[in-house]
Amino acid sequence: MKKNRRTINAFVRQNRKGLALVEAVLALGLFAMAAFVLTQSTYNCVLPLTAPDSDAIADEDIERAIEAIIDVSDYDSLNDEIEIDALDGDKIYVSGEAHPTQVLDLFELDVIIRSKRVETLKKVFLIRPDWYEIASHRDDILRDRTDFLEEKRRNDEREGSR
Repeated sequence: MKKNRRTINAFVRQNRKGLALVEAVLALGLFAMAAFVLTQSTYNCVLPLTAPDSDAIADEDIERAIEAIIDVSDYDSLNDEIEIDALDGDKIYVSGEAHPTQVLDLFELDVIIRSKRVETLKKVFLIRPDWYEIASHRDDILRDRTDFLEEKRRNDEREGSR
């Protein structure tokens, strides 16, 4: 019996050249946990250093201004300044300039925000089917995209039949 046990132990020692799968998975798990703890500790140390740079009231005023210009339903009214009340009692003036993109009904909206504290430009993408300056522009884009997709489908069918 002792001879068999010695033979088995010798066999196990000779054939063990690397880590077992379980040991590798455990090592990887420990490394992942250590990396997570280190990352969170670093983030928690750096966050207070950047927090004084942000102004929560100004950020909220900017969000309110963007919401106000998004609610405008008429394309021609975007250039007119909208006056909204800021959280600190001042006035914020917001206007916008919309540019159609290659995607049907998708507009890139430049939001211009002015107040005593802030003067900034933000870009927002919106889907607005009724914002075309000239109503036929939407039909032209729709026709162009339909033609493009139809031509692509035909080319794919031709290449697939070869």
